[in-house]
Amino acid sequence: MSKKFLIWLMRATKADSKTKDALAEDLRKIGVTTAGIGYVSIVMPQTNIAIGAGSILVISGFTFWLLGLVFTRR
Repeated sequence: MSKKFLIWLMRATKADSKTKDALAEDLRKIGVTTAGIGYVSIVMPQTNIAIGAGSILVISGFTFWLLGLVFTRR
């Protein structure tokens, strides 16, 4: 799976400017939403999401957000 992801990443970086901008914006939005859900699940003990799963959500959200920032840079 990582090989497929790297191929996709290489194709995405060769895309035109509009595609990169749209992809970067979507990745940033997904990252912020995912990290927010993870943060809320850690802070609020009455949620149905475990603390470990919330931590994974925060880390993956931060990763998506950083990937969106990478695509934003030109």
